[in-house]
Parts: sequence; C-alpha cells; structure tokens
Amino acid sequence: MILRCSFLLAMLLLLPASALALPGLEAANLEPGASFVSALAALKANVGGGVKEYKADAAQEFSVALLQSDLLALLNRAGARHSLLERPAERSVRFATHENAERRLVVAAADGAVEAVLVKLRRPPDSGATPHEARRLAPITGFMDQVHASCAVSALDPEKGPYTVHRDPRDRFVHVGSCGAVKIYLEYHPESDEFWVLYHR
Repeated sequence: MILRCSFLLAMLLLLPASALALPGLEAANLEPGASFVSALAALKANVGGGVKEYKADAAQEFSVALLQSDLLALLNRAGARHSLLERPAERSVRFATHENAERRLVVAAADGAVEAVLVKLRRPPDSGATPHEARRLAPITGFMDQVHASCAVSALDPEKGPYTVHRDPRDRFVHVGSCGAVKIYLEYHPESDEFWVLYHR
C-alpha cells in the first residue's frame, strides 16, 4: 500500500494537468513529512517557474497562504492534525504555492517539514457532450475512479452528522481516507468544477 501511495503521489506534477489522474505529488519530496527544502526544489523543477513563497512572520503573506487559499478551512473540515498555528514565526512556518489554469497547489510546512498539501484541480464536464450523454461526466467520474483505485476512501455526507457512508461514493461531494501512510480529504465543488484534495498527516 505504501509503495502504491508513493507512485500515486509521484504522478501529481509529472502528469500533464489534462490527464485524468490524481493531482500528484513528487512522492519523496512533496508528501507530508518530507523536507520543505526538498519539496520546494522538486516543485520548482517540475512546474518550470511561477512558484511563490510565503513566510509566517509576514502577516499578509500568512493570510494569503493559509486563509485565502482555503487551506486552513480544509484542515479544519478534515479534522487534520497540524501545527501551523503554533508559534508560526518561531517555528519557521512557510508555504509554497503554484497556480495555472487547471491546478492550484499549496504546500505548508513547519520546523522544516511538510505538514499538508492542498491541490485544487479543475475537472469540468465534457463540453462536447449533450447533458444526456454519459460521457459528459467522464472527466469527473474518471477522476473519482482513479481515486478509488489508488486510495482507500469513503464518501461522506456533511449534511448529516455524524457523517454517513453511502453506497455509491462517486455521487457524494466529500470523501476521506488514506493513501498508505498519507491521509486524504477530498471535496468536489460542482459550482466551480473543482476537486479540492488535501493530503495531511
């Protein structure tokens, strides 16, 4: 399972954004627990520029990277364990971000180690298909098929507390689980045609 997770995460930056694959991470460099220095180098090497860095000791930068990116909101919704708010300036809390037309990425680290990674991936319906054709939803269902093939996840209904597991996971908007040792929390936002995928410890 750990080897499968590493392969899965390695696909994030190596695959083209149009491929129906999980938003991947450079397995040994970007996943939670990895060195932030290595993660930053791997990110810059794979995306070819446009990487922005933020530090916690600058209030405006901290807000952009943690709040405006929705990272903190997802960490809270996932109930994720992290220390990004614990003396952030003293503990060298840092962020790296990258954005293009189809993918937005935020890497968060503290004490030199990656704590969480958020990927927002656009997967709009097939515009060449009519509303009644099954292939119209192929980008969405295909992505979810890959999620279930690579990770152990369950669909949740946030409108019902406690969360309830449903029979058809692809029909739900929230999923949680793990890819080996890395935990995954996933939301689908139909209003923006985006999957928000959070990897955390």
